[in-house]
Amino acid sequence: MSKTKLCKLPIRLTNLNFYCILLQKEHSKNKKGHLFPPSQLAELAEYWRGGTVAFMLEVESSTDDAFSSVTPQQSCEVSTPIKKHKPMDAYKLDELSSNSVVIWTHHNVDLDAVASCWAYETFVLIPQNKRPVFKFCSAAWDGEGMGEHDVALDVYAGGRGIKGEHSIDGHVHSCFKTIVELYAQEQDRLAIMPIITMIDTQDTFGSVYQHLLARRVDLETRKVFDRTGLNAVLSALRSQYRGDDLELVNQMRTILSGMLSNGRSYLEAKKEASNVEILPGGRVAILNNASRGVYRVLFEDYNIDAVVYVDGFNMGVIRSNRIAHIRMDDEVIRDVVRKAGEYTRSEGGSNFWYPHPSGFLFAHGTYKAPSSEPSKVDPKELAMVVDALIKKSNKRGL
Repeated sequence: MSKTKLCKLPIRLTNLNFYCILLQKEHSKNKKGHLFPPSQLAELAEYWRGGTVAFMLEVESSTDDAFSSVTPQQSCEVSTPIKKHKPMDAYKLDELSSNSVVIWTHHNVDLDAVASCWAYETFVLIPQNKRPVFKFCSAAWDGEGMGEHDVALDVYAGGRGIKGEHSIDGHVHSCFKTIVELYAQEQDRLAIMPIITMIDTQDTFGSVYQHLLARRVDLETRKVFDRTGLNAVLSALRSQYRGDDLELVNQMRTILSGMLSNGRSYLEAKKEASNVEILPGGRVAILNNASRGVYRVLFEDYNIDAVVYVDGFNMGVIRSNRIAHIRMDDEVIRDVVRKAGEYTRSEGGSNFWYPHPSGFLFAHGTYKAPSSEPSKVDPKELAMVVDALIKKSNKRGL
């Protein structure tokens, strides 16, 4: 006697047309499993795309006890390896509940679509303790079948979708910019302002690098940015996950979340930089156990030429590109180190200093190679010598 049991298999498949699911009959080792026809798999893929796939498992048994002994792992085989997603990304369509929201966007996602999905999740759903379930449609979709609480991003969806704003000059801006302006807190908008500018310009004008850099840099320089920027990252991921929009969204969510974290850290570094000790003349600053991003803020926003840092047992001096002609291991700086009884490795000694070949760094320990013992060099004296060297160089017009 055969009974059936509904087994929901927690798997994600890129394209079910190319996979064969074999349902094995329990207690019938000599019998072959059933094969689902490709047409049926295609229908399942369309309906359950990106979520849990449900199958009827046929079990040869006359007792209910046999049902509990059969698991999806025991009863199914897949002819091609399945890509596994991280647990945080394993949102199942059959788990729709009060804390789940379906987000629709178009197939063959572009940068605006993936960024919009991430922004809506980050600034709308997460604060409400809700999570997204991503579904994909044609860009020309009219919204038919859209649930009452579903959200459509970067598609019109018969007027229910969120698209970019139309400006008076006829340009259509990004959906991403609209979502951030509507839902993100001011500090987070500031944290990702460069990303907003990049994605909105890319979506509005076709090429952010051509639009922003055409009159400022040569063609070869533009190519460097064009082929290594955020859009290039998405293109690289697309080449690895062809046809898998869900994987592209998930991968870009991780990247964009990291960029938001970096942006928030940069804003914190700007606050921290306001309390940094800066020598008279505004050329050199001293950092004591400061965040790593502070020196960058000092270089960019305060026009500081060089920074002397103390970070635990680490100490060093690093310069900005404005004074690229000055080496931080200049002899006058080395003399300060030698006076404290410390030397470079080539000069001998165990508590040594490292001169970077390019001259922008002279360090007794860095975050990549931390020191195990403190330096005896006085950071204030080191900063004053560096300042005098920069001042002297400026007078010479170097």
